Amino acid sequence: MIAGQAGVNKKDAESIPIATLELTAITVADGQKVSILGFRAFEPHQRAPREGCNLKTGKKFSVPQQQSQVSKPVKPLRGIVINAGFSLHSPI
Repeated sequence: MIAGQAGVNKKDAESIPIATLELTAITVADGQKVSILGFRAFEPHQRAPREGCNLKTGKKFSVPQQQSQVSKPVKPLRGIVINAGFSLHSPI
C-alpha cells in the first residue's frame, strides 16, 4: 500500500521506516532532538538521581541519574487522534 502510494518498490518502502527509526535512535542517544514532521518529536531527557524504596522491606536505596527519551505527538497528529476519540495516554 505504501509502496504504491509513494511510487517506490516494496523493498524500498520497507527499508525507509527502519532506516528512519535507526537514525532517530542514534541521534537521540547522541543528545539531539529529532522531529518527524506531522508525526512525533523525540528528545533526550535526563532523569535526576533520586532515592528509591523497596516496598517489601522498606529499605531505601539510591537510583543513579539516567538518560531516557521522551516522545510527544506533534500538533497535526495530536488533533487527528483527539478528534477520532482516542486518548493520548491509553493504548489504542
